[in-house]
Amino acid sequence: MLMNSRWGMKYSETFTSMFVPKGMWVTGGIPTVEEKVLASKPKNLSFAEAASLPVAVEIAYGGLESAGLSTGKSLLVLGGAGGVGSFIIQVYAAATIFLVPFLERKGNFLRYVAHHI
Repeated sequence: MLMNSRWGMKYSETFTSMFVPKGMWVTGGIPTVEEKVLASKPKNLSFAEAASLPVAVEIAYGGLESAGLSTGKSLLVLGGAGGVGSFIIQVYAAATIFLVPFLERKGNFLRYVAHHI
């Protein structure tokens, strides 16, 4: 249950993950965290499907959703060979994506995962 929303999340939203390395506390037996560490469950996924996603997918999905990107827009992905970056490439295949690999060996990986670009 979301008790205080500063980031625009709705009280009825369902959250599938929480990345909280520190700063979590318990109030009256209820874990309490800041809203910015929660990831909303995508509406088109079941609970089982959403629970199987790595946190990196949810970060990528949430970032793209909050940025309001749509088909035909351009997107610059720095570090596209990393966890979040590689998922952004997969999730946002409809965009024009510009990739900047930081290491030469990562270029081959990017050519593989971004074959649709």
